[in-house]
Amino acid sequence: MTSQHINLENFGMTPWHKKQAAMLYYFTSADYLRVLHRMVSDLISGFVDPLLEMATAQNRDRVLISKLWGNRNTSRNWENNAWPFLKDLQGSLANDIAQRASNRFRITAVSECLRGLSEYSTDWATENEEQLLKLALSAISEYASRFDRSVEEYVNRWNDYRFAYCYPFFARANAKVPRFIVRNEIQGETGKIPPRTGVYICLEDQQASLQFVWTEGVGAALRAANTFNEIGRAALAAVGREALWFDEEKMFDFATSDPYATSFRDLVFLDGEPYPPLAPAAIARSAFVSRPCRWALVEIVADEFEELSSLASQNPTRAPEVRRVPGGARCDVAGVYLTPAAPGARLFFNVGEILPRVKSTYGNTYWQWDEDQITDAKRDGDPLK
Repeated sequence: MTSQHINLENFGMTPWHKKQAAMLYYFTSADYLRVLHRMVSDLISGFVDPLLEMATAQNRDRVLISKLWGNRNTSRNWENNAWPFLKDLQGSLANDIAQRASNRFRITAVSECLRGLSEYSTDWATENEEQLLKLALSAISEYASRFDRSVEEYVNRWNDYRFAYCYPFFARANAKVPRFIVRNEIQGETGKIPPRTGVYICLEDQQASLQFVWTEGVGAALRAANTFNEIGRAALAAVGREALWFDEEKMFDFATSDPYATSFRDLVFLDGEPYPPLAPAAIARSAFVSRPCRWALVEIVADEFEELSSLASQNPTRAPEVRRVPGGARCDVAGVYLTPAAPGARLFFNVGEILPRVKSTYGNTYWQWDEDQITDAKRDGDPLK
């Protein structure tokens, strides 16, 4: 079988690539960590400490001590056992900031802190006070998740959907972004630590999401690329880049169109009624695949910036032309095809061959041209048999 090697080393950065690079550099910056540290410090000194002092002054604990539960529900118990989690997190984040100065990274202790706090009762607080505490902790968790996702050492947590989900937050905080250059001479491979710390772009798949890695300390190897599978590419082609993930009505129309309705219908209806807000996440859960590839460094150009708004009207990626052939039809272009009706099946067909129909709960069979024509797809051990 012959295969085409798609070399994207010279494709350049699309506006969407630039936005992803800007987000990754921002989310892993020392300034971002400083804001997270300040959020925790303000929670402690501006809300928790005064609240605990007020609970003591009002002697709330006198009605919370019981023979069955002892002092479990008291403010004193929370102060002695839960409050230290917040102080430890405050100190841990200060250390993370110090380590960031030497390009050393690790996941924050936010998740561990929140798990620890959840073990202790807040019955000593009023309903409104408890709600305010939960909202503050939720904001800290959401903020920290962007940093943690970027520096997860073993798994690439970023994909197109997650970047899109975080983009509105990023756009509110940043009017300008740095200019970038792709350093094709500084390359790395999935599974290996690259030569330089920074953001890397996949050289073999324009739709793959960018990632951040570092070399200092133990370092982190480049992870597999997260890119669109056949469903993701079809959604992008049908909806368009600017509407993808954001236009709930268009995403719903895609999820309920042939041949995808069978898979997504139950996920985008609520109590039997159409509910478009469910469509983006439902499609995202089935829209991606990971694969190894080569990467090149995306470097910040010193002291050069561009307005983020100048990228807003540009199409971040070219919507690929999707070749779809129904099962039972003849192949008119030789190559590797795949079908959502048989996940994992990648088969090569010559011109004139009949593309088979697949018996599945997915509905009618449609074979789609696989943009990744690099990996050989053999008919031996046919997964459809």
